Amino acid sequence: MIYEVEQLYGGKVESADPREQFGEGSTGSLLRSIHAWRAEQERELIILRTQGGRKARAQSGKLIPTRFPLYGYLWADPDTKHGKTRYILDPETAPIVQRIFADALRGIPMRRIANDLTREGVLCPSELLIRRGFTPASRYSGSNAWAQPTIQTILSNSAYMGQHVAYRRSTTSEHRRDETGEMRLMTETKLRAEDDPARVVLSPDVCPPIVSEETFRAVAERRAQNKLESRRNNKGILGLLRGGYGVCGYCGRRMMQFPPSKSHPNASYHCQGAHNPTRNLCPAGKFSISLPILDGAAWTVLRYISTKPETVRALLESRINHTDANASELERQRAKYEGRVAEVEAQRKRALAATLRATDDDAHAMWAEQTERLLAERRGLEAELTELIEGIEIQGNKAHYLRSIEDWCLVLAQHIAEATYEEKRHLLFALDVVATVYRTDRTPRYTIRLDAAGLNPQIAHLLSFTNEDMERLERDFVTTRV
Repeated sequence: MIYEVEQLYGGKVESADPREQFGEGSTGSLLRSIHAWRAEQERELIILRTQGGRKARAQSGKLIPTRFPLYGYLWADPDTKHGKTRYILDPETAPIVQRIFADALRGIPMRRIANDLTREGVLCPSELLIRRGFTPASRYSGSNAWAQPTIQTILSNSAYMGQHVAYRRSTTSEHRRDETGEMRLMTETKLRAEDDPARVVLSPDVCPPIVSEETFRAVAERRAQNKLESRRNNKGILGLLRGGYGVCGYCGRRMMQFPPSKSHPNASYHCQGAHNPTRNLCPAGKFSISLPILDGAAWTVLRYISTKPETVRALLESRINHTDANASELERQRAKYEGRVAEVEAQRKRALAATLRATDDDAHAMWAEQTERLLAERRGLEAELTELIEGIEIQGNKAHYLRSIEDWCLVLAQHIAEATYEEKRHLLFALDVVATVYRTDRTPRYTIRLDAAGLNPQIAHLLSFTNEDMERLERDFVTTRV
């Protein structure tokens, strides 16, 4: 390139190295070209040797060293020769990762998770690197603000479930014309497919899990569903059965709402298991059903049921009784756990007193170990007791809601045709409607059931409808209303 500048602008390039003094004329140009070719070849060989060494290290089960460890981890051997081979959990940041996954699993949006961490003063990854001396302060803004992309990166990295992947991304570069027509070098980085042989999955001994694989995959499914069911992706269309009211008849997972596309001009429901971000979990594979068809059928069932107030009242009373029974069982378990907690605490106090009275090292060590074991058992029981108390509160709130919604349902039945989207969703919850969907090659294509637990069998058998019943229900509804 510098010799081209010499030719264009009339300058002269001189080198202090005698081997790079090529002279003038065609011979000099030829020698310069050969020298440039050798330099470019050496550069390519350096890249091959470097990448070969990195790949050999990964294939031997070691981490590829970087300037700083992944957030949530520390290097186990940072100071040894050829070190940085594996991670250990960072006691400061690993609980933050667990909290992020727990919040995401509960359905909290990534932006809100980031805002909550920032408001609580939790150090973001860049600020943590500055504090620990891994990177200069000038490299980042220093605002200590968590961002949504940071949360997304954490939630999508399989290393946190103990499956650290080397070469999980591929980068390609090619010359393409941009929107102005100018030729530019375009670089694209994307995740490799799971079956890509270039990926190297390291063992959990190298990168111990912070969350379980079940939690990681559940969060991935939840994020995929949230994305597909968000308002911006559905262009104002909100499915009546989204959020768990529609289920796959083959794997039992929820039917997710997909926005309109070229292959599906209407919004549609697809099995969540078949669209898992990491693997297909549905034995039936990918299939869908039109959103207007399934929502219309569910609403037809609700309109039909609304003409039978005695059925609505029986359904709600059944759900209230079932909820009260669950609450009573939880109360019995609560009393049992409270008694066990008191018993373990008494044993712990006796063991602690024996530890203080011990006259020799062996006895002291034995009673100290017993004290620690009982303390751990008490903490576990207290955690389970807290979950039980939360469950009792949820059951109580649910029963209160069902009692308050009974009159509302019966009043709504008089004006069912003018029901809003929110009112329809309330009615779905109150009557516990579930639509089970199958492939087109199965008959019936879908079944819509209302919760019939505890009902008189003469009523219960009337609360299951298929696609073949829709025309009859519409006709009966119109007849009844007239």
